[in-house]
Amino acid sequence: MDPSKALLLLVALASSPNWAAAEAGDASKPSRTQARPAEPRRLALGTMGTGGLLRLGLTPRWAGELRVQGASQSSQEGDVRAFVVSARAYRFFTEHYRCKPYLGGEGAYTKTSLSGIQSNTPGANPVLSQSGFGDTSGFAAGVFGGFEYRVLRRVFVDADAGPYAMGLKESRTGTSGSAWDFVLSAAVGVYLF
Repeated sequence: MDPSKALLLLVALASSPNWAAAEAGDASKPSRTQARPAEPRRLALGTMGTGGLLRLGLTPRWAGELRVQGASQSSQEGDVRAFVVSARAYRFFTEHYRCKPYLGGEGAYTKTSLSGIQSNTPGANPVLSQSGFGDTSGFAAGVFGGFEYRVLRRVFVDADAGPYAMGLKESRTGTSGSAWDFVLSAAVGVYLF
């Protein structure tokens, strides 16, 4: 190497503030070789509004998650109750400014029930009052892309979207149906460790 180029490289390295601080033994300023403390990513608990989640970080890039959701709503046909349990797999990418993009897949079991309609209610459909009518079960499966944003060191917000295939079967009549839908999902969580 040319001596003038070597001298220029040495001057450039010596004038770097982080390198100079490390050489001087100043612990208050990070050196280029010091790494940030690792963010907690092993176990997280969270909520999605109508349910909760448990996330397990398998590696820094891969995570698995269990979600459980339930809701009920009154309607003219009776009380509708829904229950969904799903498993998700995440593949995280490089974090930039506390935002970590990811891709993933999800599979879910769904169950709904219809109850509370009385056949003597004016305008009521007598078929709806039969025991078990309106009870459905089925599946949902899809892929998604989104991001995890670190609000604080342990607190995160997730948002993702993607296409899902859904299929349901009514238990009393055996009627079934399937459809494609575009699903948006958001969650807030806390990494425990």
